[in-house]
Amino acid sequence: MGRPVLYWLLVFLPGAATGCAAQTRLGEGPDRVGEIGPASFEGRVRVVGSDPFPYTVVEAEDGQSRLVTGVLLEEIRRLAGARVRLTGRLVRAELPGTALEASSWEILSVDGERPLIGRLERDADGFRLVRPRGEVHRLGFVSGALADRLGAFIWVVVDERGGVVHYGIVRDSEVGP
Repeated sequence: MGRPVLYWLLVFLPGAATGCAAQTRLGEGPDRVGEIGPASFEGRVRVVGSDPFPYTVVEAEDGQSRLVTGVLLEEIRRLAGARVRLTGRLVRAELPGTALEASSWEILSVDGERPLIGRLERDADGFRLVRPRGEVHRLGFVSGALADRLGAFIWVVVDERGGVVHYGIVRDSEVGP
């Protein structure tokens, strides 16, 4: 079941207080209120706590965790379970320690596989994934649940025939049905 809050505080706080390697320490760096400096962090996205106050953290393989904040928080939260690389700036957090205010993210793996990301579209030839740089990747089998999400920004893991094995919705379609 879920772990008690005290566990997460004990896991989170030591990593939050030490900061990322080669990054500015608390109290040093830029003099802007709340900002400590640029940072990046790699690990698995976890949503911890409970409603109405869940926290999103990235947990590195060495056990260090970093609280995630910023305008991309909802997208990053939807990547729960994936290994990611976040970049942004280290800021003072509401909790003791620091947080990473993410300005970009990259999915490194989902269940050990490197996913493709892009916008789900359909044309006369079937479904396709339009990648961020405009490349088109044809998709084979697409489930009915995913087919209903046209226009959404998604990640997919595909088999050798291009069939979607796993997928996740990063951002819902900004266009109506």
